[in-house]
Amino acid sequence: LALVPRKVYHEYCGQRLLVTEWIEGEKLTDGTPEMIQPLVALGVRAFLTQLLDVGTFHADPHPGNLMKLPDGDPRGKLALIDFGLISEISPTDREHIIAAVVHLRHRSWEALVGDLVRLRFLPENVAVAETARVLQRILEPYVFQGGGAVA
Repeated sequence: LALVPRKVYHEYCGQRLLVTEWIEGEKLTDGTPEMIQPLVALGVRAFLTQLLDVGTFHADPHPGNLMKLPDGDPRGKLALIDFGLISEISPTDREHIIAAVVHLRHRSWEALVGDLVRLRFLPENVAVAETARVLQRILEPYVFQGGGAVA
C-alpha cells in the first residue's frame, strides 16, 4: 500500500498552506538502491492510480517527496509528502493517455500522433506521417530496446 497522509489539521490550513500529520520515514533521496528498488513498482502504481483513476495527482513526484515508512507500519510502505503541486486531469484526457499508451505499446505511431493532438501536445495541423516517423525513431530505442541503460 502507498500512503497519503490522512490526517489534515484544518485549523492550521489556509489558501496556500496544507498541514498534515507528521510522517516518520526515510526520504528516498537518502536511501540505498537496495532500499529503493522494492518500492519502485509501488510508486509507479500509486501515481498511475492518481493520474488515470482518480484524476487528481501529486505533480512533483521526485525522490525527495517520497518516504519509505518503517517496516511493519500498518499504514503502508511508502508515503507521499509535499502536496504543494497538485493537478487534475479530465476523464477525457485520461482516456487519451490510456489510448496513447496502448498505441505506443503496439507501435501504432500514427495513432499515437493522433492521441498527442487530442491531448494538445501537438497542433491539429501536424504532419502526421512525418511526426510518426520521428516519434518512432526517438522512442523505439528507449521504449523497446532499453535505450542502452545499464542497471
